[in-house]
Amino acid sequence: MSAPIYTRQQPTDSASEYNALVFQMLQLLQSGAKVIFGKVVNVTPSANAGYAGTVDVQELLLQRDPAGNILEGSNATIYKIPYLRIQAGNFAIVAEPQVGDKGICLFTDQDSSAVIAAQDIAPVATPIYNALDNGVWVGWSLNGPATQTITVSQTDGITIETPFPVTINNAVIDPQGNISTPGDIVANGISLTKHKHIDVQPGTGESGTPTMT
Repeated sequence: MSAPIYTRQQPTDSASEYNALVFQMLQLLQSGAKVIFGKVVNVTPSANAGYAGTVDVQELLLQRDPAGNILEGSNATIYKIPYLRIQAGNFAIVAEPQVGDKGICLFTDQDSSAVIAAQDIAPVATPIYNALDNGVWVGWSLNGPATQTITVSQTDGITIETPFPVTINNAVIDPQGNISTPGDIVANGISLTKHKHIDVQPGTGESGTPTMT
């Protein structure tokens, strides 16, 4: 079953040739969606590791009929549009969208599917203008408070706050600050796994401080 088509046309819009022409021009001007508010209803990760995937986004705005009545179901769902990832060269901050995220979509004037497929310069695929499927999910703007943050400050440096462990190339820092790593830890030139002690005493005596290997 095809989706219903909603219109703002009123009886006066067809009362004369002039009114009909004005209505048609307004419809054309209003059809050029550039930015919309939406909600993520599905996330599809990329089949290629390291690449961003796609999301299905439902519009948040419901339309009204000429009498001002809310038209339930008039907020379309846009399928499989790419989502924005902060990336420069081969460095990226990966924060994949989650179902329920609310934010904005940006749209191109023309069919951009060939550019997305080629990841480079490509000719326009079809003579379609201002279509909702020529969008990119940006997100962010309407989400609630974050519980995991990375804060970059010119005065305080970089602060990571999370209730979960932080993993850096297999080294793990838990929320209490404990470090677990398959490698070594070197502090002030002294190896944790290979250091030796001076003033070693037998029995229950304590050794001296560790020394560099």
